[in-house]
Parts: sequence; C-alpha cells; structure tokens
Amino acid sequence: MGRTRLLALFAALAAVVAVPGTALADGGPDPLYYVPISTGDLPAPDAGQWQYSSPGPVRTPTADQPGPSPYCWDRARPWTSEKWISTLFTVPVPGNYYSVTSLAWELPSADAARAAAARWNADLASCAERYSPARPVGKFGDEYIVDFKKASTVDGADVYSFNWGHTMYSPPPGAAYDQIVLLARGKYVSFVRSHYFCTGKCAPRAPIAFDKVVAGMNRGLIRAGG
Repeated sequence: MGRTRLLALFAALAAVVAVPGTALADGGPDPLYYVPISTGDLPAPDAGQWQYSSPGPVRTPTADQPGPSPYCWDRARPWTSEKWISTLFTVPVPGNYYSVTSLAWELPSADAARAAAARWNADLASCAERYSPARPVGKFGDEYIVDFKKASTVDGADVYSFNWGHTMYSPPPGAAYDQIVLLARGKYVSFVRSHYFCTGKCAPRAPIAFDKVVAGMNRGLIRAGG
C-alpha cells in the first residue's frame, strides 16, 4: 500500500507530455513542445532503458488545475504561466524507482521568465527548511528532504542535489538521491528533476551526470525560440 502511494506520488509529478499532434491554429507544433528534454538527452542507465511514461498534450493552466511549479519554489506565492508541459522518463528495474521529470512553461514574457528563474534561485536558500522532516510536503503531505546542496555547475547552470525521505518509507542514506536544475531563455522556463530511490535490498546508485541533460535543456529552449 505504501509503495503504491509512492509511485502514484511521482507519477503525479508528470501528468502530461507533448506529442507531435499538439498544434497551433496554423497547424504547426506549439513551440513549447520542443522545450522538454528527450531520452537522447539522458545518460545511459546502469541497468534497463529509459522509457517515456506519461504521453499527453501541452496544457493551459485553469483555476481548477493551475499546473505544477518547479521543485523548491516557495508555494506561499503563486506560480503563473501561460502554458505548461511535462515529460516523465522511468527505468523499470525491480526493487528500484528511477525517474527523470522534465517540466517546461511558457510565461507571459521574457522578463517574466527571467524574474521567475531569479525568484526560484532565491527560494533555494530556504528549500531545506521548507521541506524539512519537521515540515513534510508533497501531494500527500509526507515528503521531505535532507542534505540539500549545490552538486555541480554545468555550462553555467547550477545543479542542486538532496536526499529524499518519506514519512511512510525512510530510505537509508544515499538510497534516495535527487538532482534539480532550472534554466530560462526567452519566455520559456525549463526544469529537470532526477529521482532515485531503492525499495528493496539494493546498493545506492551514483547520481546521473547532468552534462547531456543541461545541453538538451538549452537545445530545447533555443529550438522553441527562446
């Protein structure tokens, strides 16, 4: 029961993904479709293969479904965008859950996108406190993080890491490792989160390298016209 809820939690992080049929009124693809990364932007996993998990269209936020915000965003403030899209990649390996979520938003303007990215970077300073074991968050209010830090800088983009925990399942140190990065270009914002946790008797895995990920994010933003 606990694992079922955990898997539902991470599936919810990526409700939809664009498909080639997503189009504008003139028949061309929505530029936002080009922003998320693809399997070619991910390093090969040490077991299995990356798979798309959540096909769907570009979404327009509504009052009932405002859309997701990037991880560590201070939810005391609204995250607003014109449109959003999400892609989830997973590696089906028994006893493990390994995923990468790629989120992209179209904001009203380039200034709005830059301001959102700057605000997110400022929010990182309080992320560990806001997501601490004493103040769990997430869809079910039961997710927390520890050991939050800047892990690397790739082509000028800072990649942050943390160990993830859950009130229903407390992973051993290093067995639930996440990395996050956010980029803004033009009126588009691109965000990637890699997540791994071990649900069985398995050794912790090394975090995935973000060199190809950041290159793919920049390529997608440029292709979208950012």
